[in-house]
Amino acid sequence: MLRATIITTGLLLFVACGPEEKACRSIEPVDFSQVSIDDAFWNPVLQRHKEVTVPVCIAQIADSTFRLQNFVEAAQVPGRMKVWVDM
Repeated sequence: MLRATIITTGLLLFVACGPEEKACRSIEPVDFSQVSIDDAFWNPVLQRHKEVTVPVCIAQIADSTFRLQNFVEAAQVPGRMKVWVDM
Protein backbone atom coordinates (compact mmCIF):
# COMPACT_ATOMS: atom_id res chain seq x y z
CA MET A 1 0.00 0.00 0.00
CA LEU A 2 2.79 2.39 0.90
CA ARG A 3 4.58 1.55 -2.34
CA ALA A 4 1.44 2.32 -4.38
CA THR A 5 1.04 5.63 -2.54
CA ILE A 6 4.62 6.63 -3.25
CA ILE A 7 4.31 5.71 -6.93
CA THR A 8 1.02 7.59 -7.26
CA THR A 9 2.48 10.68 -5.58
CA GLY A 10 5.49 10.57 -7.88
CA LEU A 11 3.30 10.33 -10.96
CA LEU A 12 1.14 13.23 -9.80
CA LEU A 13 4.21 15.37 -9.19
CA PHE A 14 5.57 14.44 -12.62
CA VAL A 15 2.30 15.47 -14.27
CA ALA A 16 2.03 18.69 -12.24
CA CYS A 17 5.72 19.53 -12.71
CA GLY A 18 6.46 17.96 -16.05
CA PRO A 19 9.73 18.58 -17.89
CA GLU A 20 8.01 21.00 -20.30
CA GLU A 21 7.08 23.43 -17.53
CA LYS A 22 9.66 25.89 -16.30
CA ALA A 23 8.27 26.27 -12.79
CA CYS A 24 6.34 23.76 -10.77
CA ARG A 25 2.91 24.98 -9.73
CA SER A 26 2.14 24.30 -6.11
CA ILE A 27 -1.14 22.70 -5.13
CA GLU A 28 -2.86 24.54 -2.30
CA PRO A 29 -6.01 23.51 -0.43
CA VAL A 30 -9.17 25.51 -1.05
CA ASP A 31 -12.19 25.78 1.21
CA PHE A 32 -15.04 23.84 -0.40
CA SER A 33 -17.41 26.80 0.03
CA GLN A 34 -15.23 28.75 -2.42
CA VAL A 35 -15.63 26.12 -5.15
CA SER A 36 -18.30 26.43 -7.82
CA ILE A 37 -18.82 24.04 -10.68
CA ASP A 38 -20.26 25.58 -13.83
CA ASP A 39 -20.14 22.89 -16.45
CA ALA A 40 -22.58 21.52 -19.02
CA PHE A 41 -21.93 17.95 -17.83
CA TRP A 42 -21.59 18.32 -14.05
CA ASN A 43 -24.39 20.82 -13.37
CA PRO A 44 -27.21 18.37 -14.28
CA VAL A 45 -25.48 15.56 -12.36
CA LEU A 46 -25.11 17.68 -9.23
CA GLN A 47 -28.69 18.93 -9.56
CA ARG A 48 -29.96 15.33 -9.73
CA HIS A 49 -27.94 14.44 -6.64
CA LYS A 50 -29.42 17.40 -4.80
CA GLU A 51 -33.03 16.72 -5.84
CA VAL A 52 -33.13 12.89 -5.90
CA THR A 53 -30.17 11.10 -4.32
CA VAL A 54 -29.79 13.08 -1.10
CA PRO A 55 -33.51 12.99 -0.14
CA VAL A 56 -33.64 9.22 -0.80
CA CYS A 57 -30.55 8.65 1.38
CA ILE A 58 -32.04 10.74 4.19
CA ALA A 59 -35.35 8.91 3.92
CA GLN A 60 -33.59 5.55 4.14
CA ILE A 61 -31.59 6.58 7.18
CA ALA A 62 -34.51 8.17 9.01
CA ASP A 63 -37.50 6.05 7.96
CA SER A 64 -36.46 2.65 6.64
CA THR A 65 -33.68 1.56 8.99
CA PHE A 66 -34.43 3.63 12.12
CA ARG A 67 -30.70 4.21 12.62
CA LEU A 68 -31.25 7.91 13.25
CA GLN A 69 -33.86 7.10 15.89
CA ASN A 70 -31.30 4.87 17.61
CA PHE A 71 -29.00 7.87 18.06
CA VAL A 72 -31.87 9.95 19.45
CA GLU A 73 -32.78 7.23 21.94
CA ALA A 74 -29.15 6.73 22.96
CA ALA A 75 -28.77 10.44 23.63
CA GLN A 76 -31.93 10.74 25.74
CA VAL A 77 -31.75 7.68 28.00
CA PRO A 78 -28.38 7.05 29.65
CA GLY A 79 -27.41 3.40 29.89
CA ARG A 80 -30.12 2.19 27.46
CA MET A 81 -29.15 1.66 23.86
CA LYS A 82 -30.02 -0.67 21.00
CA VAL A 83 -27.05 -2.06 19.12
CA TRP A 84 -27.23 -2.48 15.34
CA VAL A 85 -24.71 -4.80 13.77
CA ASP A 86 -24.53 -4.68 9.98
CA MET A 87 -22.39 -7.32 8.35
